[in-house]
Amino acid sequence: MTGMMAHWTHQAGMPKGYTLHGLRKSYGGDLTEAGASEMQQKDMLGHTTLDEVVNYAKGASKLRLTVEGTRRLEEYHEKRAKKPRLRVVGGGE
Repeated sequence: MTGMMAHWTHQAGMPKGYTLHGLRKSYGGDLTEAGASEMQQKDMLGHTTLDEVVNYAKGASKLRLTVEGTRRLEEYHEKRAKKPRLRVVGGGE
């Protein structure tokens, strides 16, 4: 299959280096980013253990968590900017 993959990518005019393993890894990353459970990923990728899934999911999980964290921070700042600021009126004099 590896040789056929090389042949097909060559026929498609794609640069060298695209492999079945890379395709599988990319698919695993997409599954992680889409929120698939580890068990779903295991079954969809054909792995026999969850340990194998973890290797594929590491990079994608970091990306997803970073994006989610950034969104939450932006939402926090947007809400904070909309709140009226309290002013001290009178100086207690």
